[in-house]
Amino acid sequence: CVEKARSFQTWQCGPGWNEMFVENFKDEFYTKIINQRLLILVALEADALCACKILQSLLHADNVQYTLVPVDGIGSLQRAFEEHGDQVKHVVMINCGGGVDILDILQPQQDVTFYLIDSHRPLFLDNIFNQDQVRLMVDSDTETFELPEFDDIYASGSEDDDVGSDDEDKEDEDEEEEQSESEEPAEKRPRRKESQHRRQRRKRLWLRRREEIQHKYYYYAYRGTASSLLMFDLSWKLSKDNVDLLWYGIVGLADQYVHCLIDREKYVTDAGNVHNHVLRLCRSDTEGAAASINSRKIGFDNELCLTLYRHWTLYDSLYHSEYTSCRFKVWTVKGQKKLQEFLAEIGIPLTQCKQKFSCMDVEVKTNVREWITKSSQKYGLDDIMFGSFHTQFGYCNKVRAEDMAHCLSALLHSPDKVQSVSDNFHEALDALMRTNTDLLQKGLRLAQDQQIAISCQVKSFIDMRQPINAGQFVYAHVDMSMPYVRHFRKSTTLFQVGRFLMNAWNLTTKRAQALPFVLSAPMDAELGTCLIVGIPSILEEQHKSFLGRAFEHAAARSQVRAKRDSFDAAVIELKMDDRMEFCDALSHVLSL
Repeated sequence: CVEKARSFQTWQCGPGWNEMFVENFKDEFYTKIINQRLLILVALEADALCACKILQSLLHADNVQYTLVPVDGIGSLQRAFEEHGDQVKHVVMINCGGGVDILDILQPQQDVTFYLIDSHRPLFLDNIFNQDQVRLMVDSDTETFELPEFDDIYASGSEDDDVGSDDEDKEDEDEEEEQSESEEPAEKRPRRKESQHRRQRRKRLWLRRREEIQHKYYYYAYRGTASSLLMFDLSWKLSKDNVDLLWYGIVGLADQYVHCLIDREKYVTDAGNVHNHVLRLCRSDTEGAAASINSRKIGFDNELCLTLYRHWTLYDSLYHSEYTSCRFKVWTVKGQKKLQEFLAEIGIPLTQCKQKFSCMDVEVKTNVREWITKSSQKYGLDDIMFGSFHTQFGYCNKVRAEDMAHCLSALLHSPDKVQSVSDNFHEALDALMRTNTDLLQKGLRLAQDQQIAISCQVKSFIDMRQPINAGQFVYAHVDMSMPYVRHFRKSTTLFQVGRFLMNAWNLTTKRAQALPFVLSAPMDAELGTCLIVGIPSILEEQHKSFLGRAFEHAAARSQVRAKRDSFDAAVIELKMDDRMEFCDALSHVLSL
């Protein structure tokens, strides 16, 4: 603590907490990197990908050289920095590194500066208070931070220096005491020991308070403003924004929403801010019809809460989408009949529903949203509609931002073992370009396959009654023999299975609504490892998860062979043999 306090002394001399963050992106970030060679490290998320695409556009415009490396975990982050870090003095990290002590992990030279554009919360305190090498980019207009006092976390000042350095100086004090005891008068010795006891007691109280403050600060993990929106804001302030960059920002926001990283209130707030830019950049062209046809258009409308329905069949989308699948309970015969009854109610024949949406009759495509909305309340589909952005280029079909987010996520986390992480990343990056329709279609097909795998796995869980109420949480495990197990080796997809299963299970049995879900799946058969993720209970309104801290304490308590390599807190990798021991420890931790 003493060493960190001394390295953070520059903060104490500053005027206030707002200087701990980069708020003026143009002056405090872009002007400092524009004439430098950069290393850009990007997490495997659609939001991070979109933020990277916007930053790339700005750097290309100013002929800035950079090295781009995708990272899928802390180990990958270390390897990337070891390989490329000696070539640069400025490192940009997108959706990675904010939640860990990057200076401790990467061990950089003192003249290396890190710029963190990370939506993960809470941010690691050492990253916040170290202004010399770590600069955190946040949106102060939409986010507030309840930070602890500097002196409560790091020893500073003459009194706290004594507290923090008590253990370090203990041996020296013992030697000094031996020498001085022979010289000191006998009446002064009790006072010296009393002073030492007071110092030790003060230290114990400070450490206890420090632990309580840190526990409270790190307790909940959640997400802040999308990194892609921060990068679009930078492009706007540089007067280099355009419709394409705005679309990338919108897709990043949609990625947060479809993966339940933010709640609806946060989504509506950010969507409202984005909509102002849509109105500004997408005004009707006055240069003629040709200019309008060849430009990208962005619109906002109420859309159906159905996954990929514009690029799939309506029936498959209704059957496999989380919202409608759970409401109809399509894993039962009764639920499947109810779905067909619903389609008959809205007047769409099965022959039409099982055709690709683009091939359906024009009248059906035009009116399907209105027809579904009219019958939604009768079938308990009150939240079937939500506000969504879409884009259209030329005469191509409309693409919703949520569908694009699913497409990018599927490309990033493709189960194909032939392609590397870098291959998947650059393929997804290229799919964002308006001209790469082939990659877009490939991503949409992968997203459909992924959604089918998730839906079928949930159906299998419920049919076998596998979710087990462990008292403090509900637990389920994807067996190695399952046909879709290869899709669930990535935490992003496993989180989707967990949320789908939690909603389906809570509709089947309402007794477990207040309990979080813990889901595991085989990761590497040769190494005998499994991946475990935690999903907060359905009653958690703010999309904040305490399971990351619970996993950390459970792993320490059980002393299992655990690896925490993910940037998400509620993810842990274990040996398969240690799974039950870890779950027992987790149950004990959650009961406290």
